Amino acid sequence: MIEKLKELIEELAKEIISSSDNVQPLFWKEKAKKLYELLTVYTFIEQQKDKTSVWETQQAQFKSAVSRLENVSLKKQNSSVSSEEDSLDVAPLMDTINDILTEMPDQTMPEELFQDAAHSTTFEKKEAVEEEKKTSIIEDKPRINDRFSKDLKIDLNDRIAFIKHLFNNENSDYQRVIRQIFTYSTLDEAKAFINEMVKPEYNNWLGKDTYEERFLRVIELYFDPPN
Repeated sequence: MIEKLKELIEELAKEIISSSDNVQPLFWKEKAKKLYELLTVYTFIEQQKDKTSVWETQQAQFKSAVSRLENVSLKKQNSSVSSEEDSLDVAPLMDTINDILTEMPDQTMPEELFQDAAHSTTFEKKEAVEEEKKTSIIEDKPRINDRFSKDLKIDLNDRIAFIKHLFNNENSDYQRVIRQIFTYSTLDEAKAFINEMVKPEYNNWLGKDTYEERFLRVIELYFDPPN
């Protein structure tokens, strides 16, 4: 994404420099506005690069720790006798996971990070502990998706339509764009990101005017909610 953005900035700068002196003032105004929008997005992404790198590293560490924990669980299930070594393995792994989660930046946790572990790992717990775990999950889930549910009002029908018609049925792409929009502080920044980075990936949403207008209206209401 950052390389494509740099190419767009360079192309626009060359176009401005090479234009003739006879162009109308409106031409300069429009080109300058577009260049400003691109530079605004580029600057923001550059500022977030280090944070993103740390986030991705911690994600990898977390997945590795979960994978090791799964292996310990499977080994215990396949063995008729649980060794003392198996019991000692689990505690350090859980400590590692807790440390990683504590250090992670304040970002929305990707749901896909937990899906594989949730479906493939089975823990044998006492009934009381299992009930406590279920209660914790129910309480935590709204916090993870808090910004999505409270700030950005998208009903289920619109969400399905946006994913199908604007993002080629790719839910992960839709979620990625929504998360990126949450990082911007103004509507202009969000629109610049959508127009310059998102739409070109999906054939500029040609023939999707109705869905594009609905999507942009939702974004506008997020940045400028009615009183």
